[in-house]
Amino acid sequence: MRARRRVAWAALGLTHYEVPIDSRLAKWLKTFGFPMDVSAAGLADPGCYAVVSDGFRALCEAADVPPCVMDAAILVSFDCEWSEDETIF
Repeated sequence: MRARRRVAWAALGLTHYEVPIDSRLAKWLKTFGFPMDVSAAGLADPGCYAVVSDGFRALCEAADVPPCVMDAAILVSFDCEWSEDETIF
């Protein structure tokens, strides 16, 4: 379901500014030190979801990184291991 939602948002051109907050992103926010606990139960509440989404966008804005780029970087940090051949630096 999550993958279909991401694909639909991307097809509409919305993921540049808005990304779905999922468990992977919630885990990253927790390790980053986000000031509130982000859980699946909390994200089910529209008000909590809006606060977390706004906070994530604020982090992206402060870093001068579009949310879609930040989301992609977080995805890669969880899902990929880079071999020495693939690193640039």
